[in-house]
Amino acid sequence: MTSVLPTCKTASSPRPRVLTVSPKELLVLDLLVRDGELYGLQLVAASKRRLKRGTVYVTLGRMEDKGYITSRLDEPPKVEGRDGAVDRRPSRQVNRKA
Repeated sequence: MTSVLPTCKTASSPRPRVLTVSPKELLVLDLLVRDGELYGLQLVAASKRRLKRGTVYVTLGRMEDKGYITSRLDEPPKVEGRDGAVDRRPSRQVNRKA
């Protein structure tokens, strides 16, 4: 069964629409609530491979668009002898309303 959340307006649609939570999104939310802030591949591992590497980032992007989660870029690790060309990794967390 899919959970139903309040309606909202999105940039692509001027009309309010009912937001739903897919089974994958619900799994991501459960993992983030249980384990706290995680990277995409950590979510795949924590899900015992129920989430796939090829779809986890699409799911996370959709969830961020809906306002369910937020992401932030971490500073790259300091590595001796590197030229500084290390990508920053986004980590995700659940949006909590006060």
